[in-house]
Amino acid sequence: MKVFLTASQFHIALSASDGIPASLLAAPLCGAIPIQFDTACPPNSLVEISPENFVSTENWGQIGEVLFGLGADPKSLQLLSANFTEWPGKQVIEPEEFQSIISKAYGIVSTCL
Repeated sequence: MKVFLTASQFHIALSASDGIPASLLAAPLCGAIPIQFDTACPPNSLVEISPENFVSTENWGQIGEVLFGLGADPKSLQLLSANFTEWPGKQVIEPEEFQSIISKAYGIVSTCL
């Protein structure tokens, strides 16, 4: 997967039931800009980089619009890629926040931690 993500400008994931897909977290590390259905339960800090990259399943037709919009300005595209690539290195979360993310993604309720 790393080879494909490193060679790609975008990572498009259209699963409506992924929870937090590993590829969504791996894509920015490899320089691929994620475009994802909003059902993936991504961390807010990732969505805030470019909210339009997280499309609702009801509006899946917007994927093409997102791609064309991103491709229209190469400098902005390069900056967006850099922002996504830097995101993983800036993430430090407390155990409670991790539990909240996992609970939201998978519907798990835990009294551990």
